[in-house]
Amino acid sequence: MTWDVDTTLANPLTASPCGLLRDPAYREGFAQLAPLGLSYDAWLFFPQLPELFDIAKAYPDTPVIIKHCGGVVRTASYEQHCQDVFDSWSRSMRELA
Repeated sequence: MTWDVDTTLANPLTASPCGLLRDPAYREGFAQLAPLGLSYDAWLFFPQLPELFDIAKAYPDTPVIIKHCGGVVRTASYEQHCQDVFDSWSRSMRELA
């Protein structure tokens, strides 16, 4: 469910829409996971981590697995901003923890 402002980062055939984790219909489906004893595997880019935190907080009984460490991106439009990327990722990961 990767999405980023920089469309060169994601495969256009598999990229998700902006704000998917805030979509009410998506959250309806997410709400079904914990009662079924299931977890949520998140593969996303680091700018999406605040959305993941928000949905995890809304559904605290659903285990969340963060694949690829929250998608730290250091290419394309982020190449010249490595420290900013790391700082943003680090803040978000601490908040999620």
